[in-house]
Amino acid sequence: MSILWSLFTPGESPEPYSEDSYLPTRDPHKRFKYLPTDPTSPHWYDAEAFARLVYSHIGHHRHEGGADLRLRDFVRQFKGLSATKKAKAICDALPHAGTLSWFEEYPRDLDLLLASMQANSETPSHNTFGTVGKDHFRQRFEDYYGGLYRFDYKKHTGTLPCTGMPYVVEFAIAEVDSGGELFTAVNYSPTFDDPLENVRFFAEGLSGEGIGSFLEGGFASPEFGHYDDPDPPSTAVAMHIITPAPLFLDQGKTRLEGFTAAEGREIGGAIFSKIEPYFRESKRRVKSQRSRERSQQRGPSDKEMNLKDATALVLEEAWRHTTGNGELPVGARRLFYAVRSRIPEHTAKRFNPENGYKYFSQDLLPSLQRERLEAGGEPLAGVYYDPRGKIHEAHTGKSMDLGTRDVDSYNFPPYTFSKLLYVEKRGQVPLLQAAKIAERYDMALVTEAGFSTVAARTLLSSGAEQEKYDVFCLHDADYPGYNILRTLREATARMPEHSMQVHDIGLTVEQVEAMGKPPETYTRTSQIPKALLPQLSEREKEWFVGEYLGKKGNKDTYASKRFELDDLTAPEVIAHIEGRLEELGVEQKVIPPEEPLKEMGAKLFCAKVDDWVDEIVAEMINTGELKKNVAEDSMERFKLQGARAWIETEFGRDDSKSWRAAFKATLQRAYAPKHKSALEEHVREYAREVLLGEDRQGDEEQESGE
Repeated sequence: MSILWSLFTPGESPEPYSEDSYLPTRDPHKRFKYLPTDPTSPHWYDAEAFARLVYSHIGHHRHEGGADLRLRDFVRQFKGLSATKKAKAICDALPHAGTLSWFEEYPRDLDLLLASMQANSETPSHNTFGTVGKDHFRQRFEDYYGGLYRFDYKKHTGTLPCTGMPYVVEFAIAEVDSGGELFTAVNYSPTFDDPLENVRFFAEGLSGEGIGSFLEGGFASPEFGHYDDPDPPSTAVAMHIITPAPLFLDQGKTRLEGFTAAEGREIGGAIFSKIEPYFRESKRRVKSQRSRERSQQRGPSDKEMNLKDATALVLEEAWRHTTGNGELPVGARRLFYAVRSRIPEHTAKRFNPENGYKYFSQDLLPSLQRERLEAGGEPLAGVYYDPRGKIHEAHTGKSMDLGTRDVDSYNFPPYTFSKLLYVEKRGQVPLLQAAKIAERYDMALVTEAGFSTVAARTLLSSGAEQEKYDVFCLHDADYPGYNILRTLREATARMPEHSMQVHDIGLTVEQVEAMGKPPETYTRTSQIPKALLPQLSEREKEWFVGEYLGKKGNKDTYASKRFELDDLTAPEVIAHIEGRLEELGVEQKVIPPEEPLKEMGAKLFCAKVDDWVDEIVAEMINTGELKKNVAEDSMERFKLQGARAWIETEFGRDDSKSWRAAFKATLQRAYAPKHKSALEEHVREYAREVLLGEDRQGDEEQESGE
């Protein structure tokens, strides 16, 4: 659909509007957006992202023949650092670092480099990124939907506390005649799903997870209906997020990482300010409708079916619909939408717009799956939950999402690490990586945003039971942190058979007090889990339960205490972890047993000898020149002028391949039956010529010497 691509392209709308001419014209003298070719800012990187950037340059140099960038040239690529004086000041802070490859030996100096670059440049303003703008959104909606009954626009700016990245959110809403849609984009590129799907938005007593759910609760959603509103408005909505170096939670590069409940509250407030008229009007219509229904005299009716029973009735049908009768996997959220649309056939009850998905995914779905299993059947196959965490392997450099499907297919690398450290907060991972905790203790890091999911507990349990790995937990000294440790160790409603040994690294109340650190006092309205209370010491209850302050609204409030990992300095966190591991008598390194070590050692030795031999042979006969000559001589034989036909033929066999993979596959098929012998002979002749030529020269020198 043309509007999807033109909606987020700022500029003047074409006149007249047509399906074939939707791209806007541009004023060449006006900058609408920050381009990928523009210099990036050092203020847009944290330590982890900056290290990835530097090592990608080094990898390009090592493995692809790229230049080993001089430090000065690298620095001057950044916004605000092109001046010779600034670049020199930064390089003077690292006098021994001539090129980027120097940081392979001294990785900790990357922090100094980044800090120096940030100190010598100004933080770019939000205006740097540009915007699509109110006028453009209005024009594009008018072009596509015709006249608008009303239109509104909001621009909100902020900074992500976990990464320091600035962001801009543009929100536009129009009431249209019919057929409105929800459009989302990141950095001027449309996305086919909500980039903030995992963020809960809050405003004026309204909340929802993701923009679609939030709009639905506010009676302004173009997609999911409007509950009991007898005359819902038809809306078209656009949400655009602009942020440098966006981090994504999924391979499809849709869902953004780093946006927390705090941003959800700020962005939610900005959006609500523009959907409030829809919300108030629909509330009045719903209230009037219900009043009319109550005024009608009705006979006694049967008791309404509850949501669980109604869900049980429609669940399999919804699963068959969303999976193509079991051919493809389905996410729990997509399954929820299919279930919700079928519920009205059986009951007047509805899922709560604020926490309905949570109730379905965390309670109903696991319970119904378990009931199917207990009844002798099979759980619905292919139902997965989106990843909320990662495992960072020691030594391999690999990181993997922790979703249901990822964990099912994961294999622990043999004799690589022997310990798993569950870290409550992702923000601690760059610190642990900088201190090389994973490498020094042969310990993989498992992280999530808050409470552990089934996927994470399944992975940890598999490692503990099947691979005999030791499992450790690093958490805050507050009741949620203690509860994370409890749920890692014990059975829960969603994992009734789960149980494993987990070593508590802390933080504990006792450890915090031993350090002499003062706790933070805060007002608590949330409830401490009943299963946790018996496990707390009296001192921990004094902290976590606290002093009763009375009611605020309809909630009990308490003056409680907590102490978070982030309140420690970086050296204190590392010293604490190392001290706890020493107290627990943890063996640092992994060495395979004698028999596997003998076999693996032999393979490693042979592989190294292969490298040495290849290096010597390449030097003796100049294999680079050989490869070039063979390629030039063979191009005509392979008839490369027909490459397009090759690729299209290969697509007929497997259209999931890229053109590169299709081209290589065709070459491989043609090599053995047609050209292998000719290539072999060419290589042999070249080798004989080089080696025999050297032998003759040696004989001649020997004869002349005699």
